[in-house]
Formats: sequence, C-alpha cells, structure tokens
Amino acid sequence: MSEKYKWTEIELEYLREIAKGKYISEIVELMSEKFNYSFRKTQIKLKIKIKSVISSKIAWKSPIFYVKTIDIVG
Repeated sequence: MSEKYKWTEIELEYLREIAKGKYISEIVELMSEKFNYSFRKTQIKLKIKIKSVISSKIAWKSPIFYVKTIDIVG
C-alpha cells in the first residue's frame, strides 16, 4: 500500500500562485518541474477545490479542465 503524499507549505503556496487560469495538465507540469517530483493529475484535482471550471473534449480525448477559481484543500 502506498503512503499518502504529504504536501509541504511551500508546495501549497506555489499551487495557489499558479493554479488559477491554467489547465490541470499545465499545473502538474509546473509542480513537477519546480519540486522535482512526479505529481499526478489526481493529486492536483484532490488538493484543489475547483470552484469554477471550464471543461471541453478535444478529438475524443479525456476532458481538459481549465481552472478559473480555486480553494486549496488542507
């Protein structure tokens, strides 16, 4: 069984700074580059409470979520 990832205050603050106005995939990429850790989309989606989001489907792919406003959980 894998352990639950423990977010640092620095990571949460960075997430607050970058999340608004970005796609989840962009957030994952920025977080992974900044902290040298392979964040997953599910980690980000679980950590942010998306208050306003635009969802679209492109060429039968999974929905792409664009974050407009958020609250950080935890």
